[in-house]
Amino acid sequence: MFYVVRIYRRCLFVAIAVLAGVLILNQAFFQTTATVSQPVEYPNLYVQTTTEFEPDVPKTVYLTYDDGPSKNTGALLDILKEEQVPATFFVVGKEDDTSLALYQRMVQEGHTLGVHTYSHLYREIYRSVEDYLADFNRIETLLYDTTGIHPQIFRFPGGSVNAIAPSKAVLSQIIGEMTERGYIYYDWNVVSGDDTATVYPAETLAQNVLEGSKNKDTVVVLFHDAPLCKTTPEATRMVIRALKEQGYRFDRLTPSVKPIQFAKPPQQNSTGR
Repeated sequence: MFYVVRIYRRCLFVAIAVLAGVLILNQAFFQTTATVSQPVEYPNLYVQTTTEFEPDVPKTVYLTYDDGPSKNTGALLDILKEEQVPATFFVVGKEDDTSLALYQRMVQEGHTLGVHTYSHLYREIYRSVEDYLADFNRIETLLYDTTGIHPQIFRFPGGSVNAIAPSKAVLSQIIGEMTERGYIYYDWNVVSGDDTATVYPAETLAQNVLEGSKNKDTVVVLFHDAPLCKTTPEATRMVIRALKEQGYRFDRLTPSVKPIQFAKPPQQNSTGR
């Protein structure tokens, strides 16, 4: 009887050991499977760009407009068309029919469409890398669905160095993430001064740009296309005509143009879409 009990216990121990081994192997298998199958967050937000930029062309002006589209965008596009000048629009997210038509018109008339975030809400977009990507994905999807264009360039609200972002460390992480995904961000080196609650005369804005452009071979002008910027379209016309007289040419920003960046990104290792 004692011998039978010993055999029974031994068989029981062996069965328990085998069962434990099977459970461990199953757990390891499912963990590995979960790791392998875990999707990349926003896999659509990767673009193929390069750090080999084209040589700068002397006396080139890049007119850029943040925060549109707005009720001023149509007049602004009319003036750019009349003056035969391409520009760059860093847009926010708007889904009314008029705004959707303006996105399309920007592309159709040869301008560059860039991202400026969907919401432009500093404390939300700069809260974390994940929050920034979620907002960026929303505007990128909207622009692609509307125009068929995947934007490759963008501008941070407030610039890549700003005092409004809640955390400099988080902003730095966002810069690294977006650079790793292949996107290129563009700051500026000339300001028009149209981003205030005061609506300045077009002559004042134009003079700000002309003063800021002195002795610069490459000029990246910061204008705004917000509702309050009522005098920006006419200031644009004045700037174009004055700088053309000084021998400047005008072009739009593309990923091949070396960017002006307040905060330098880490070494880029871009991945294609």
